[in-house]
Amino acid sequence: MKRQIENLIRRIKNVLAIGKIHSVDDDYNAQASFLADEPKDKTYIAQHYGFTSKPLQDAEAYGVCPGNRQSLVILATDDKRYRIKLKNGEVALYTDEGDSIHFKRGNKLEIKSNKLSIVHNAKDKNEPEKIDLVSVLYDVVDALDMAMTSTMIGPQPLSTKAVFAEAKTKIKKFKNA
Repeated sequence: MKRQIENLIRRIKNVLAIGKIHSVDDDYNAQASFLADEPKDKTYIAQHYGFTSKPLQDAEAYGVCPGNRQSLVILATDDKRYRIKLKNGEVALYTDEGDSIHFKRGNKLEIKSNKLSIVHNAKDKNEPEKIDLVSVLYDVVDALDMAMTSTMIGPQPLSTKAVFAEAKTKIKKFKNA
């Protein structure tokens, strides 16, 4: 009975694999090591639909062998060096450069990045157009600064020049940070 259990444990260990990633190509195939004598080239990294990542060198790889060790597939990767701290129930996307999208408790969303852009496909162009949100915000504040509202005593500014000047200064500081 002991021999059968040991045989079962050995078989389970042959199905599961934990290793280190050395590199990843553009088709998401990794060069990785799972055992000291078992380097693997072209090990496919399965991705969840709608999410993709390209792990860095020395990230951890968690794989499964559906049959033999030659057909190993990486099902998950992890890199504790760059993981951000979360409270229970929170979710985040993050990079090794410190960018993150953090869904916090209390229905708060925090986006950290040095530059925030939205890329959309213009209907009359084949190339995507990149829009810098900070520049768009500055343009909106600038337009509001020039806007007038109708009153009984004639056109009046929406607010004082100081309010818009302060907003523009904050936007410039954010953009140049």
